[in-house]
Amino acid sequence: MIAEVRARLRESVRRRMMSDVPFGVFLSGGLDSSTNVALMAELTDLPVRTYSTAPQGHPRYDELEHARTVARRFGTDHHEVLVDEASMREFVPDLVFHQDEPLSDWTAIPQHFVTKLARDTGTVVVQVGEGADELFHGYQGYVDHRRVVAPFQRWVPRAIRRPVGSVAVHATARAGRAVRHGEALYDAGHSRIPYWGGALCFRGPLKERLLRNGHTDALETVERIWGEGEARRRDADLFQRMTYLELRQRLPELLLARMDRIAMASSVEGREPFLDHELVELAMALPPDMKHRDGQGKYVLREAMRDVLPAEVLARPKQGFGSPMEEWLRGGFGSDAQAAVRRSALAERQLLDYDVVDRLFAAHRRGRGDWSKHLWNLYCVSQWYDRWVA
Repeated sequence: MIAEVRARLRESVRRRMMSDVPFGVFLSGGLDSSTNVALMAELTDLPVRTYSTAPQGHPRYDELEHARTVARRFGTDHHEVLVDEASMREFVPDLVFHQDEPLSDWTAIPQHFVTKLARDTGTVVVQVGEGADELFHGYQGYVDHRRVVAPFQRWVPRAIRRPVGSVAVHATARAGRAVRHGEALYDAGHSRIPYWGGALCFRGPLKERLLRNGHTDALETVERIWGEGEARRRDADLFQRMTYLELRQRLPELLLARMDRIAMASSVEGREPFLDHELVELAMALPPDMKHRDGQGKYVLREAMRDVLPAEVLARPKQGFGSPMEEWLRGGFGSDAQAAVRRSALAERQLLDYDVVDRLFAAHRRGRGDWSKHLWNLYCVSQWYDRWVA
């Protein structure tokens, strides 16, 4: 099975190297992008073009040394770009324009600058790692839901799930810690679905307080897709059902849409080897312990690449394509973003409770929890509304 994963992935990379223009790889130094580089290097006699980025002055998010390790290992033609706060601010109007809708994923910021670097150096097609975390369970959220939320629904009596979930969400919000775990328990207490998706932002009581009419049909969408997955394969394990939900919802509606729009803004085509249909079919049929084992995800992928990739890449925990939005929103940009949200024409619609908005900005500035995703969502939807609607 491990050899078959390697073979199908290698063939998928080969297919996506078919091009009459220069091609390359976005390289973070993580398992997914390093796998793309390693397999591409096997399939060409020319140095693979690799592109990496990091936020300037924020070592917590800087993966460049890991990327350089892989670049040296495979002798790539390596390029890097740093992104600072001023560049981010300057890019926001173009971000709002090119995304067409308020996708509100700040990963688009570093993605834009590394894509522009690729185009400026003559690369027109790039391979990316989208899909690997969904198929092979690289997200910690998958593991948390399997370890905590699913047992909560299985063993806690239905009659007390709601009050327990409510206590959890209020306690974590007040403490400013483990907020997402509290929200997940709240959701699980109000639904039979143990996993609502990996890109949720406003959830539970906070969402109800923020929306003036208090109405949302998000659960209906999740339950519909979850039910479709159950109907297609009734013996599917929890991981397989979570993957099905992500393949139907988060991956196409957020990750692939973001990648396509941001890349095409620089006239670059992104290709996703991990989403080749033959590889997806194989991955979806794998048992859970081939994906998550000994406290770590992507077991089968790590084993498939063990004789090729550096040991430090195989051992690295997932870091993600980071951006220091948490820090930026605690400084001058946070004050400017709050002012932009308050003066946005969206306020005229009276959809949001702006007292709640102000409290979130204040809590984030004081370090009472990380509310950066919520604030960035509010900022993006306000900017989008002013650009496209008002």
